Amino acid sequence: MKNIPLKLFILTFFILPFLNGCSSNVKKIPTKLEISNYKPIRLDSRHLEIIDNWKMPLNSPYIEHTLDPTFSEILIDWASNVLLPIGGSGKVILEITESSVQTIEIPRKTSWYDIISDQQETKIQVIINANLTWIQPVGGKEGMVKIESSASNTIRESASSNDYDVVIHNTIQEAINLLDFQTREKVLEIPTLVLN
Repeated sequence: MKNIPLKLFILTFFILPFLNGCSSNVKKIPTKLEISNYKPIRLDSRHLEIIDNWKMPLNSPYIEHTLDPTFSEILIDWASNVLLPIGGSGKVILEITESSVQTIEIPRKTSWYDIISDQQETKIQVIINANLTWIQPVGGKEGMVKIESSASNTIRESASSNDYDVVIHNTIQEAINLLDFQTREKVLEIPTLVLN
């Protein structure tokens, strides 16, 4: 009977946490970025030119160069599907000035409760900055708007590498959703650019 507390101690502190860790390690599938789901914006332009002027830093905290496809490629895909030139003349230029994805370490809290809790360890930050310019020689029309979008989420310290992938993909999707919304608002600031 004296061995029961020892067995209970071993079961409680060594075996159960191991079993619990095994059962909760379910593989999640990262969110697929469905760029084709966005509705096209019909523009009074014959051509669309996309210029990627973001020079990817190849060091921490930037990680967009490690993504496949890269974040710039995702944005170019979005712009190609959404900005639809249907006019007889003119040009729309989308210049991407920033398309960054960063992993930023969050300082750890040091209270006794925080030390034993599962703290948020990393912030994923996605930033998009772009300029959209319209040049229409017929009638001498032109205009330019700045489009900005950002999103961020945090990751707990116990997260797996798969959890990281899911949060990164979700944050990118949130930033593109906001970019799409902002673009639809901003192009209306240029009179006669958008066609019904």
